[in-house]
Amino acid sequence: LVTAGVYVQMHTTRPIHKEDVPTGTVQLEIRSKHPALITVDGHRLGRAPVEIHVPKSATPVGISNGHMTKAVIPDHDQTIDFP
Repeated sequence: LVTAGVYVQMHTTRPIHKEDVPTGTVQLEIRSKHPALITVDGHRLGRAPVEIHVPKSATPVGISNGHMTKAVIPDHDQTIDFP
């Protein structure tokens, strides 16, 4: 039995303090040159740019801007850019 999940903490106007970030997670900053609705593994997050924290893993997550999907391995903090 394998259980997987996505913990999402969207970037807000208030700064994210280190103590607010759950341990064992990595930060993914998702940006797009054009307005785009971002989804992670099918979960709608909102319009780019978004910043999320997901569990650190060797299993890829699918990040989509509605036109293209990127498989990202969340093993370290990353910035994902869409054209």
